[in-house]
Amino acid sequence: MNVSNILARKGRRVFTVKSNVTLATAASLLTKRRVGALVVTGADRRVTGIISERDIVQAVGRKGPTALRSSVAKAMTKPVVMCDESSTVHYIMNKMTRGRFRHMPVMQHGNLTGLVSMGDAVKSRLGTLEDALTNTESIIASIAHEVRQPLAAIAMNGAAASRYLQRLPVDIHEVREGLNSGLAVMSANDPKRT
Repeated sequence: MNVSNILARKGRRVFTVKSNVTLATAASLLTKRRVGALVVTGADRRVTGIISERDIVQAVGRKGPTALRSSVAKAMTKPVVMCDESSTVHYIMNKMTRGRFRHMPVMQHGNLTGLVSMGDAVKSRLGTLEDALTNTESIIASIAHEVRQPLAAIAMNGAAASRYLQRLPVDIHEVREGLNSGLAVMSANDPKRT
């Protein structure tokens, strides 16, 4: 699974902001857009930083409510770690975990094509694990079916042989035939024979 798969599922829309707007404006945009981060771009649309909810909370925590009047440039995360659409989920999760950040712009051929979050990566990874679990469950069910059928035949033939032994006089030929049928089922299902 890679970043292009994530973007295909969640969409490529990226909300941007200029570095000279206030933190109050950025906070308002985050709330209005219902996102956790905005990509900060320069006049040339080049990515210069990321401003997240956490960046704003930390600025307010350090300077109090007056921090909301300061510019995004003073609180944004930089330098920005970016990825491209071919980056794997494993790669972006490692980068975000080690760098202790949660949002990563996606660049393709010099253009901003998306934004992925740690939440996106975790959802993708969980989906992959769920698929693997479903496949494993299918394989187990198939094996159980393959094992159950010969065991049922063996039990049925063993029960028949037991009934033959209870009859008087005992017909050894019938008993032998019932047991041999059970052995034939076992031999037919022996993987060493194929």
